[in-house]
Formats: sequence, structure tokens, C-alpha cells
Amino acid sequence: MGLSDWDKLGVALALSLEPLKASISRAVEDTLAPQLFYSVIATGLVTWAALAANPEPAFTKAAAIISALLLIYLGAETFLELIEASQDLKLATDQATTWKELDQSGQRFAARVGPSIARVLVLAVTVAVSYGMTGGASLLAARLSTLPNFPGSAAGASRIGVHVASLDQVRAVSVSGGVITLALSSTAVAMVAKGSGAPPAGGVQSWGSFSALKRARGPAGTGKQWHHIVEQTDGNVQRFGPHAVHNTENVIAIDEAVHQRISAYYSSKEFALSGSQTVRQWLSSQSFQAQRDFGMKTLIRFGAVP
Repeated sequence: MGLSDWDKLGVALALSLEPLKASISRAVEDTLAPQLFYSVIATGLVTWAALAANPEPAFTKAAAIISALLLIYLGAETFLELIEASQDLKLATDQATTWKELDQSGQRFAARVGPSIARVLVLAVTVAVSYGMTGGASLLAARLSTLPNFPGSAAGASRIGVHVASLDQVRAVSVSGGVITLALSSTAVAMVAKGSGAPPAGGVQSWGSFSALKRARGPAGTGKQWHHIVEQTDGNVQRFGPHAVHNTENVIAIDEAVHQRISAYYSSKEFALSGSQTVRQWLSSQSFQAQRDFGMKTLIRFGAVP
């Protein structure tokens, strides 16, 4: 294609924004002239993602402010998942040899990140790039209340000891060995990310990917496997968002043999139910609640009631 590895990362990241464009437009309205988006903000996104794609990312200056906001708003586990998604995107684009492969890698990144995370990331980059850090923190604070799940950000700020209005104190953010370190103007705050997130109100904890869930919860147990009641297909993750799929209400530990039997059943064809499609293909067009109801009935049918 005649592109460098970093150019390919930029192309894939730009393509990944397409399914998220409605969410992005809400994030940047009244903040940035639309015609400047791809020339300014996309460049900022690529710069941040390029830093995140390093094996042990280190963010300084504006990128550190963006990272600190993400950490406050998303929490440590989801922040690490975004880092991991950026690293996987870089690996996939390095190996891509066609435009189709770049597009596919971008779509996987978009499905993994989801619209809520994308809005926070785009908003942070928009303010940092458009206004610089002079007054940028106060603008972030004003705009943060427009994002979904805003009240949770206050708890995130208290956990890391940095408030949104004082983000300009952050000088650097680094990630190494599961530890996220924030360097501030006069001190440094370190938090161990793995397993540090407390369940939100209601006791349900969610993650941005299955790998993040397994890092936090560990093995399912001897002779058991983790099972998604609503399956973790690409379509489900894209339609409902990763946090609706990878959470403590939807992922349970069941007997390994039962899990394999259920997986085989979903891959089979049951003419009276799904016609010429597999059960999984037929189910994928249903609503989240319909899929969950079917999943619960299937667990009962195979003797794995949680």
C-alpha cells in the first residue's frame, strides 16, 4: 500500500471512527468547528493511540492530561483495556497488507472500545488540541457532565486523588506491569490497576473485554469455564457495548462439559427454531433481553442453572 506502519495505524483508527460518528458528533458539538475534526482531532487521536500502543506506554504533556481524564472517568480496568485495544490495533495494522484488512482492524477496535469510551476519548483530545492546557481543565470539567454515567467520574477522581478541574497538574502518566503511575506537579500517585475497581452501585461489575474480566476475576474454577449468557459475538458487542456483555451478571462459571455442549448446540441447526440458520445466527438478530431469556432457558435445559 506504500504506507508506513504508523500511517496504517492512522488509517485504521480513522476508519474505526465511522460507526461511532453519531456519538463523536455529540461529544464535540459547540467545542470544535466540524471541518477541523479530521485534520486536528484525528491527528491527536493517532498520537495518543501511538503512545498507548507501546509495550509500556508513557504519556507526557497533553497526552498525559488525556490519559488522566480517561483514568478518572473509565476506571483502571477499562483504561488498561483501552491501552490493550490500542496495542492490538497497532499489531493488526502492522501486519495488514490490504485496505480491507485495515478496515477490519479498525472495526474490531471500534467494537471493542464502544461509543461511550470513544466519546470520552474524543472529548479529551478535542479540548487538549483545540484549547491547549490553558483553561483546558475547566472546559473538560464543564463538558464532562454531558457524558453518560457522569456521576461515576467523581468516585474515579477520589480514587486517584486528582480532580477534573485540576487536571493541568498532571505532568506524566505511565503504565508498567499493571501499575498506573501519575506524576503530578509536586508528588506522584501510583495505583495498582489489577482488581482495584470496586463494583458500582447494585453490585454489578463490568469490563471492556473478556480478557479484562478474566484478569480481574481469575480462573472460573477447577473443571469450570466462564460462560456468557448473552454470547460475546462481535455483533452483540457492537450492538450492546462490551460492558453489557462482559459483566458479573452475564458471565458465570459453569461445568466445562456443559459449556462445551451449549456451545455445540449454538453452532447447530434446529430447523423448527432457526430454519436454515444455526441457533447462534438466528439468536444474533434478537434483542438483548430476548437473548438473555433464551440463554437462561438453555442453561436450565442443559442442567447448569446458576
